[in-house]
Amino acid sequence: MKLEHSEIGQLLRRRRKSLGLRLEDLADESISAATISKIERGIPSVSQEMFDCYLSKLGISDLQELVDVQVDQETKEEEIKTKLFMIKSLLDHAGPSIALAKLRSLDISNHPKYLPEVKYLKGKAYFIKQNYEKAKKYFYEAISIVENHNQSIGAMAYCYLGMIEYNQSNLYQAIDYTDLGLNIIEELNDETYKEEKYMLLLNKIIYLEKLDRNSEAFGLLQELWEHKHKIETIQIKLNMYELFALILKKAKLYHQAIRYAKEGIEMARRNKEHSRAFDLWTSLGKIYFEMGELDEAEFCYLTALELRDKVTSKDLLIDTYADLGELYSYQKEWQLAEENLNEALKIGNRYNGFKVAKVLEMKGTLKYHTGQHDEAIHCLEKALQLLQQYGSIRQQQRILLRLSKYCKDKSQEKYYYYLDRLFDTEEELN
Repeated sequence: MKLEHSEIGQLLRRRRKSLGLRLEDLADESISAATISKIERGIPSVSQEMFDCYLSKLGISDLQELVDVQVDQETKEEEIKTKLFMIKSLLDHAGPSIALAKLRSLDISNHPKYLPEVKYLKGKAYFIKQNYEKAKKYFYEAISIVENHNQSIGAMAYCYLGMIEYNQSNLYQAIDYTDLGLNIIEELNDETYKEEKYMLLLNKIIYLEKLDRNSEAFGLLQELWEHKHKIETIQIKLNMYELFALILKKAKLYHQAIRYAKEGIEMARRNKEHSRAFDLWTSLGKIYFEMGELDEAEFCYLTALELRDKVTSKDLLIDTYADLGELYSYQKEWQLAEENLNEALKIGNRYNGFKVAKVLEMKGTLKYHTGQHDEAIHCLEKALQLLQQYGSIRQQQRILLRLSKYCKDKSQEKYYYYLDRLFDTEEELN
């Protein structure tokens, strides 16, 4: 095989690195590190004697053997790439346990450039298993060893770190991680990674909406909507419909919100996206509830719950049970209301502390209206404690207002204490 000096040099460099050797490890009185460097750079002035000496140090008898070694190396690399491709598919279709077993059996000891991807896939598997501590460990490791040619892995590791923080109700940290991922994608400036960019943007919109930073969320959502025809991932499109519905509801543009929710529900039906359909039915119920159309709202919530066995992320159920409980409270169906709120708390205590605070607030209101004032105060105090941890000032303000009201006739000391804290949150918001 006819090879240029530069090609031979590259083959020799790869051979040395595959053996885990530095230039200095091979240099001695017979050949210097500088000469080895010249050979690897393809400089033709090096004598045949020095060239043969270097081949011998690498355990190569002739160039054909070198080419054969390289072909073997490339074949093994193709096998690793194929296996990683298969594992990614298994992770999404067969589940994280099978993917993790395949990753553990994958030998990349002579191919360290694939280590960041292996770490990232392990992190994603543990994320799906909701083992967030292990997931974070592998995502951090992937970021720390990622190289220039696979920076997108770092971006997606930040994406999932943001999702972990969101699931643990640390919304500001979730936005910070997401911005780090977006910065990497922007620097890459490569259309190959457009789906990664859309996913990161969508997540940021979700976090902003949850923080009631609605104008920022709506601006980014409109920006993302302009690329709708380019987006290939159906879940991203469906999330966009839901976000439009929720943000338009907040703006009291109810009929537009209903239109987006129904269009999303139809798209979810056609694509058999059960979890997204569940979310969209719940969102549609929220819109009807706020409009005062209670029968339609109840129908939407109950329709959503018909899909509960097909929902993959069980924490999605929390909002629906809570919203149904709130609806029954509004109708003074106290027993039905408490049953649904308790179901929401039961799920929330396993999955999502931020949502638990919202449910406790609802339950506290229910207890107050049914004359159980001490229990009402207890529920609201627990909710306030959770929100202090998660940093939702507006929710804290709303609960402090209720606590001061509920404590006025029960405890003057608590009444003034919560009133003072209410003023503090007002100053902080200002």
